Amino acid sequence: MQESSVTIAKEESTTSDLLAQIKLLSWIPAQQRSLLVHFIQHALQASTCSIAAQRRFNELIIPRALQSPSLLKSILVWSVGHKIAQCDRSEDRATLETMYRDLVQSSLQSLQMEIRDTQRMNKVALIAASLMLCLQKLCQERLESRAWRVHLDGARGIISTADSSNYNDPDDLELLRMLNRWYEAIEALAALTARGTSEVQTAFTQSSSPMLASEAEYIDEYFGYAPKINVFLCKIGAAARWLRIRSHATGQPDRLFLEDFNVGVDTLEASVLSTMSRSRSSPPCFYPRARERLSPCEIEDFVLCNQAFQHMALIHLRRRLRNLPPTAGAVQDSVKEILQCGISMTYTTRPSPWVAMTAPLFTAGCAAASADKNTVRGLLQTLFSCTQSESISRALTILERFWTDDQGLDYYDWEMLPGSSLRTFQPEFLTYNMIANQEIDFIPY
Repeated sequence: MQESSVTIAKEESTTSDLLAQIKLLSWIPAQQRSLLVHFIQHALQASTCSIAAQRRFNELIIPRALQSPSLLKSILVWSVGHKIAQCDRSEDRATLETMYRDLVQSSLQSLQMEIRDTQRMNKVALIAASLMLCLQKLCQERLESRAWRVHLDGARGIISTADSSNYNDPDDLELLRMLNRWYEAIEALAALTARGTSEVQTAFTQSSSPMLASEAEYIDEYFGYAPKINVFLCKIGAAARWLRIRSHATGQPDRLFLEDFNVGVDTLEASVLSTMSRSRSSPPCFYPRARERLSPCEIEDFVLCNQAFQHMALIHLRRRLRNLPPTAGAVQDSVKEILQCGISMTYTTRPSPWVAMTAPLFTAGCAAASADKNTVRGLLQTLFSCTQSESISRALTILERFWTDDQGLDYYDWEMLPGSSLRTFQPEFLTYNMIANQEIDFIPY
């Protein structure tokens, strides 16, 4: 599908004032002003799901960046990282990579200084800086690097001490809530990896900062789907990790343990299916004032994106907690639903729910049959051409590596991909065999 001219005009009218203000900031070096403009106009488009969300995020984040060196430099890091993904010439790429390393180092130094200055610390700015560095480390570092986790843990620590009741500025409170949802989206994907998250969780617990049930089913215009799905993903990841640890410790889980575990899985699956049923039978719910900012076409894309994430949760639950093979009908049905959602969405270089589809498509790719692999490949290639996000390129590279493995479809599993060594999964024994030395620590954000 193609985007409308109305959408393009709307975007152009929302950023001009902010860009004009940036160009007047003579105290910022010209190169950094140029990077700020690139962030506002281009780099952020690959991470927000609507033009209104992009505009509002810029309105909230840029003024705070001008007061926080660590946040400003993290934004510049983000902008340079996006330029690197777009760069074809090796000479230009080398220059950008040097700039990237220098800005990362400078940002980390500023972050440490601001954290130590407890009297003047702006926790909202520090959370934003940590999340931006987290995602850039995820995209730019080696696949085996765990540096992104350090920043995710740092964001978690600051969030845990940020009391929303202490914020009198409504903009600060709005940004804090948005950053909290952003953190939860990253945490949910990290929870699905074999390494999980550093937060200690037991099976079927809530995520670290669960939302109210009524709010959690609103579709988030920043991230493309309902935050309640993050709660499901955290529970699934924690339960899978708990089962694996318990199985490794005892050889085989005892019967009573498995009975209790399966009751928990039944309850969780029923909750996911109930949420999906409500989504199908009711108009989509958005946060206050969000719906009127969206066109009917945009609303439809949000519905499709939300459906894709719901089926992503089902695949993880049924593959990893039910231990169904990827060829099982229930798994393949969800794979095809995700692919149909991707095929039906609007392909655009501008902010839209389409930019959020990396994780569902990657999940579908892990279980895709031969014919569907080509569809996954094509959709991820189209998504990369729209966003120029290095994370998408990495997701496809990892999938291609495993698609060419001669072990066959029955041996593919999410846990042998991100956050683990390249391993073969034997579901009947819940054990892992090392088949390569390099480790991958990656989430398809």
